[in-house]
Amino acid sequence: QGGDWKNVVASSGRVAVASCAAAVVAGCAATAAMCMSMDEWLTQALDEVAIETVATFDEDEAWVRVDQALIKSSGAQRGGAIFGTLGAETNAVKLYRIYAKRDGSEVKAVATFGGQGCAGHAGIVHGGVSAALFDNTIGFANGVSKLAEDGDLAALIASFETGSAPPKAPSTRRFGFTASLTVNYR
Repeated sequence: QGGDWKNVVASSGRVAVASCAAAVVAGCAATAAMCMSMDEWLTQALDEVAIETVATFDEDEAWVRVDQALIKSSGAQRGGAIFGTLGAETNAVKLYRIYAKRDGSEVKAVATFGGQGCAGHAGIVHGGVSAALFDNTIGFANGVSKLAEDGDLAALIASFETGSAPPKAPSTRRFGFTASLTVNYR
């Protein structure tokens, strides 16, 4: 799941795509902290740059959004660092979507930072937030890979697309967890 992080900056200067895991749309605009349901947070309106970025995945049949299916099948609706504390509870991370190729061979994430709770210094995303997103994205990549390896990814995707009950719920027991993560910001 690791690999070298190869960053490519798009013409807007706000989007970075990392080959193994994440596309990050950064721009800490000042927004007030808010609280919303997980469903509201997962489906809230996007800004222009985010719309353009997620469209590349939403319009390509090879890619499928997997974060909603994995979150709902695991029961992790609230309380997690990304989807709870930084997401629905505060909207500091306004958008965090995980996309996977339908065969599980590749995973990418798209994130937009909202402002309150993400700034280390004015206009700069806090390194801890970046590290948490990398950790979470690599965890999703591992989960997607394991589901594909076990033959359960297609069933999970189909269950979400049809609204039926998901197969085996994901868990750290099945997918593992991060014991150590080192991020070098230089």
